[in-house]
Amino acid sequence: MAIPREIHDMRAGVPGSVAYVGPYRAQVLTVETDTPSNAMFGRAYTRDVDNSGVAKPGLEGGGEFAGLAVSHLALANENGLLEPGRPGEFMTMGTAWVRVKIGKTWVPADGGGD
Repeated sequence: MAIPREIHDMRAGVPGSVAYVGPYRAQVLTVETDTPSNAMFGRAYTRDVDNSGVAKPGLEGGGEFAGLAVSHLALANENGLLEPGRPGEFMTMGTAWVRVKIGKTWVPADGGGD
């Protein structure tokens, strides 16, 4: 993940990192996607309906909620993304910094509004 170069790029926390100490539950699933650039941290994933051990970004999996992709410091590839075919950590209970999609652009959520 690139280091922010301007102050407005870092609004609150790094997407994919746990925000606060508190109750935490996560599971390890294999990451799969047809579009590797979609395998971002701080994003919701769903289970693959054909293989419950696989998580796919967004609604690609078609199954139940798999969790938010976390642990970017330990699991990111050289592009700051999850590597398809490798395990990922998916938080199902806790508080994490996330990404939201505004129009066609993914941005870190800052918890505020304009």
